[in-house]
Order: sequence, then structure tokens, then C-alpha cells
Amino acid sequence: MDYNGHSSTEYGVIFNDYPSFSGAKKQYTTSAIAGMVGELVGKDTGVSNLEISCVFSVVNDNFFENIRAIKKWLYGPGKLKFSDMDDTFYRVLKINYGEIEREMRYFGTFTVTFTCIPYEYRDDGNAEWPMICSNPYSTCKPIYRINGEGMCTLAVNGKSVKAQVGQNLTIDSEKMICYRNDGTLANVQMQGDYEDLWLPNGSCDISVSSGFDLSIIPQWGYAV
Repeated sequence: MDYNGHSSTEYGVIFNDYPSFSGAKKQYTTSAIAGMVGELVGKDTGVSNLEISCVFSVVNDNFFENIRAIKKWLYGPGKLKFSDMDDTFYRVLKINYGEIEREMRYFGTFTVTFTCIPYEYRDDGNAEWPMICSNPYSTCKPIYRINGEGMCTLAVNGKSVKAQVGQNLTIDSEKMICYRNDGTLANVQMQGDYEDLWLPNGSCDISVSSGFDLSIIPQWGYAV
């Protein structure tokens, strides 16, 4: 396992078993109606977060010192990879620890649960592409980078947004924010819906106004 560029082997962590995956379930609005058996299922409201639980074993002469180092490593949001899925990764939102069961002086086990975005991202979807003509995977939410000056129209599959570009502008359709290269937020510079910039599976038609340069980080992968 790798988290934020550091491997479990660096910390002497041993997996007791394969990670278990839970959550990532469709969510719907429901309502009870008098006289009706059960509830009426309504609008699809999204997908719950994905939880990945790992049972770790640790063998170390300085057991609790090593546990502290592991907790420092596995802290905060980040990028989670497993060796048997080396071309994909998960984006972690938070991490919870279970109780540490110390079975011997130098040996113990504990459970770590990663709460993730319910999507398995491909490594090649993290690269910057000059243009994309198709999305061979599940619906993805790209990052669009525009260089130029003035009002620009970004069109995706017949839908479009307008943005005031001052030399550069990044539109992150997953986080639903716009910002400059220096990190300055620029949400007010865009007019339109971020959802219109998502790419479903299949061919896609993307264009930008004349005089502007566009590159795309597709962030594609597999829905879970």
C-alpha cells in the first residue's frame, strides 16, 4: 500500500488480509404515503462515500513509537494506492483508526478505515492532455486549463460555459471551483454549470474560443 508517496513497507506494516470495500451506495429521496406499503422512492441524490478498511499488523522493538509514526503518515486527505491495482488510486477524504490490539510486546494489530470519494481514478487521467476526443471509462469530471485574455466560451458536448480569463484560468468541474495559477480563487469569473463540463462514457466534442489555449486533466476512471 502507498499513501501520499510513502509505502507501507517503510513503516513495517503487514496486511492481515485484502482490504474490504463498503459504502458507495446510491442515495434516493424517500417519502411515506398514508395507506401505501413501504415508502415511495424518488429522486437520485447521489452516491455515498466509499470506505476502505485495512487490518494491519506491526512488528517493531519500539512498538508505540512506530504506531505514532504510522499515524503521522496516515493523516489527512491524500492519495491511496494498492500494489495489485497499480494503475489506479483513490482520493481519501479522512482516516479513522480502530483500537490497537497488542498481542505481544513487539507485535500488535489495528484497523484503519479510509473514507474516499466513490471513484477509482486512473493514473493516466491525472496527466494533462492537449485535447480529448473520447472517454473510454465511467463519467469523469475534468479539470480544464485555459490560457488567454478576455471572455472565453468553453463548449463540451453541445453545452457551454463562459469565463473571463485573465492570462490563465483553471476550471475544476469536480470541486466546482475556478482559480488562477497562483491559487487565487476566481469563481465569479465563470458563468454556467460545472455539471455541463462532465464527460460521459464515449466520444466527446470539446472546443474553446479562438485565441485561447486549452488543456485537460480528465480525471477519468471507474465508478464504484
